[in-house]
Amino acid sequence: MTIDWLAAGTLVLNAATGTVRSTIIAITLLVMGAPVTKMLSCNFKDATPIPALQLICGLFSASVLSWYAFRFGMPVSWVYSFLLAVGTALSAALLVRGGFAEFRRTVVLPYAMASVAFIAPVFVYSLLSFAKIRTGTLPLLTIGNGDLLAYLKLGDVLLHLPAAATQISTTDLRDFIGDDVFGSFNLVSLSSFILRTGVEKCAIPVLGFGIGLISLCVVNFCQRVFALPAWLSIIVATLLTSSPLFSYIVLNYFLAQILFIGILLASFLHIAEVAEKSERSLRAAVAAILLASVCVMFVYHPWFLQYLALTSAALGAALIARNGSIKISNLLRAASAFVSIFLAANIFDLAIGSSRYIIAARKIMFAAADGVAGWPMPFVNLTLLLGLPGDWHTPETAIAAAGQVIPVLVIGIVWLAVACRYDRFPARPQRLYVLICFLTGVLLYLVAWNYYGASYRQWKFATTLVAPFGFVVLAYALFAMLQQSNLATRRILIACSCVAALVCIRGNIEQYFNKWSVPAFAFHEGLRDVAKAENAQNAQAVYIDVPEIIEKMAAAIYVDNKPIIFSGPTNYGQGTKSESLPYETVAVFREACPSSRQEPSYSLSTGAPTISLRAAVPVGVDIPLSAPDSSCFTLHGFSGAEPWGRWTDGKSASLELRCDCDLTKKNTKLVFSAGTYLLPGKVDRQRVNFIVNGSPVQSKILASMAKSEILLEAPPCVGEAGKISVKIELPDAISPPGDSRVLGLSISSFAIRQ
Repeated sequence: MTIDWLAAGTLVLNAATGTVRSTIIAITLLVMGAPVTKMLSCNFKDATPIPALQLICGLFSASVLSWYAFRFGMPVSWVYSFLLAVGTALSAALLVRGGFAEFRRTVVLPYAMASVAFIAPVFVYSLLSFAKIRTGTLPLLTIGNGDLLAYLKLGDVLLHLPAAATQISTTDLRDFIGDDVFGSFNLVSLSSFILRTGVEKCAIPVLGFGIGLISLCVVNFCQRVFALPAWLSIIVATLLTSSPLFSYIVLNYFLAQILFIGILLASFLHIAEVAEKSERSLRAAVAAILLASVCVMFVYHPWFLQYLALTSAALGAALIARNGSIKISNLLRAASAFVSIFLAANIFDLAIGSSRYIIAARKIMFAAADGVAGWPMPFVNLTLLLGLPGDWHTPETAIAAAGQVIPVLVIGIVWLAVACRYDRFPARPQRLYVLICFLTGVLLYLVAWNYYGASYRQWKFATTLVAPFGFVVLAYALFAMLQQSNLATRRILIACSCVAALVCIRGNIEQYFNKWSVPAFAFHEGLRDVAKAENAQNAQAVYIDVPEIIEKMAAAIYVDNKPIIFSGPTNYGQGTKSESLPYETVAVFREACPSSRQEPSYSLSTGAPTISLRAAVPVGVDIPLSAPDSSCFTLHGFSGAEPWGRWTDGKSASLELRCDCDLTKKNTKLVFSAGTYLLPGKVDRQRVNFIVNGSPVQSKILASMAKSEILLEAPPCVGEAGKISVKIELPDAISPPGDSRVLGLSISSFAIRQ
């Protein structure tokens, strides 16, 4: 096997660049959150909160202040500059006052391992992502979900408000920004501002930051609750963030969900420490819940109510574990704590951002009232929670699904029983609490599955609540082995555990390349050319006409100062397809014919008499009909695309296109490469009638299934010199045995000749 060292070096360099950018985003949020972190420090048992919560402090500050800037029409860049100035000044003041020794104690030592815990999984993610991005394409990775492009476009608009154009067709993007996951859009905007680069180069670093946040929380759990060594904890975190479920979330670019998982884990980590029976740990948990609830309200408001209910109930359960027994008095205290923290969080969130709170409440009520479970999604394979590589979805049979759920429940219950009976080591209540949370999450998911069935909502429940705690069973197994061994055996077990985890990580990576990332879409860098429309003085709007929805949305990223009109529907709504837009005011960006999915080319034009829905077909070029969609022609009465072309389906069909020529000036012919369907004993030939641009019928008789040329005269169409409209009549078309289609012509390609 020959290794392309240049390509490998480029890949590592790109991954390192993405990791550095994710780290810069994290450092920026640490600085921005310094004032809030300082105010919270008095509630925590350590000098400062854990690094993950400090990042959430920065997310809190940036989200809240940017929200008010957005609401009052101020540039959010002012907020970023203000927060950086204040955070830097405060950090410098603390350094000067405390001296280097204090700086070393509170910053250098705590963040040394935290940096590795953050960077390692981020680098793995960046490496996998850039390995799927080909040369000559944009640094964007998705398997077809438009969320990635929406995050980038809305983040870009937010950064450039109030100067940015916000109109797409009939939609005002400011409504999207305000009503959707504002905090996630704001993080993209902040990243572009800090990194001084376009939003498309922030896509991987921003999601990498979210993965790093999750990793920090997992490592802290493994070290504080399960007493695992640092390097083993980092490997466990990497195993979790490279699992098939996380790969699927990442490849769909569910940024808000990733951020929510990190926030949830940080909250549960502080709640777990309530079992230490100190008032400071209780105050710290309450402060973490209040702070994180505001972040959830901005970052992922569809799960705002669920977050409050989960953390409030978790705090009540932690108090029961703290008191060590299930008594009526303890249950009443837990119930009181649940109600108190739930109400306190609602009041706090309402006080911090009343307008955002109302939007979140409206979103939750709407989601609860519509009764829709979403598009079908299969039951999630819970054996992934044991750290093993495999498919994230289960077989369709209930027995097979049960066979994957039962082992997880049994193992979880066994470890809980072991912890109750034999665990006498420090932090035992925290481990009991975390194991109970894990089992409760699995049971809640089974309830969600029973209620929603095979749907998007049950899948979202599994990936948002159950999957993040997938490390718990593995972490307790490692803890149990290491605590029962002498030093020599302990070292052997650590080495064996690391090797086993690395083998599982390798299995996850192989599945990532061989299965989950196979449908990844390549965005050709030619889409950037739409930015030239910004300099077209006579163009007051940009008409984007490319085949795929996500291509349309990707091109829109590069248009900042002009309204956008799409040729079809996107995540922003239905596109405008008018063919009579005034040419003086519109720049037209479209994919040129022929359509090649490997190497597409794009053109930008202004001053055309009308905006056609289709790109012009060049003369003398064979246009294949094997593409799933094309910007070159419109078909009616044809079956789906096949590798060789298409069949007509029915007794009639039609083809419409626009020639890059003037039919009035030259004699023009249309040439089909086609055969016909024959059924021995019933149909030994087929009659085909062609009507081109309303001209007299041109009749052909085909007696072979082999492809041959069909030559047709193409007279000019009155009023449109380049239009070609072909109507095909197929009186002898017939259905093959066992096939519902009515087959006439098999057309592989067509061409225009002059």
